[in-house]
Amino acid sequence: MKRKYHLVRKKLPDGGYVTTIPELPGCIVVARSLNQEQQVLPQAIAAYLALAKESGIQLPTDSHESYTISLITIDV
Repeated sequence: MKRKYHLVRKKLPDGGYVTTIPELPGCIVVARSLNQEQQVLPQAIAAYLALAKESGIQLPTDSHESYTISLITIDV
């Protein structure tokens, strides 16, 4: 079965990336390059799903929810 997941990717100052998956809270991948991220992501998702199943954690059955990422500027 194939599922689609949203990715939120942040470029780090050192050139690496941190990628999170909103549908899988706590599933985070840190990679040195986008190529490495693409190699590691499927393994990270599979491990997350296996652990969730083993622990009895209920996950959304679809990932068609809409996510919005916005920026806000505030005075500090």
